[in-house]
Amino acid sequence: MTRRGRCSSPPLYDVAPLALAYGATTRLSMWIDGVQQLPDVTRADLVAEGASWGLSEASATSAVNETLAPMVAATRILAAHDSIAAHVPGYVRGQALNLLDGKPARIASHLPLMLRDRLGTPQPRD
Repeated sequence: MTRRGRCSSPPLYDVAPLALAYGATTRLSMWIDGVQQLPDVTRADLVAEGASWGLSEASATSAVNETLAPMVAATRILAAHDSIAAHVPGYVRGQALNLLDGKPARIASHLPLMLRDRLGTPQPRD
């Protein structure tokens, strides 16, 4: 909590790329605006979900944008353990960039993540 009584989270607080786990599902445990599958979520869904919680559309849009943009930046600068550095930052960044562009979160392929030869990073860190 800051001196002004505001709370903030680190740029990647509670980012858990569970879709990268063996046998993982892309089904969300908490649906977003009625969307059940993570790859199908859009920025509009996130804004609508925020509005359903009582935020104005403008406030919900700001909250979504102010979350996604720093998340993209964080994936480029935060250190990651070697075991995940080649995959997780790019996976998170790719989804966040798609959402910012108004596309579904889905990255590159429709194949289940566990069946891909290499996830890699959709965009280099630099």
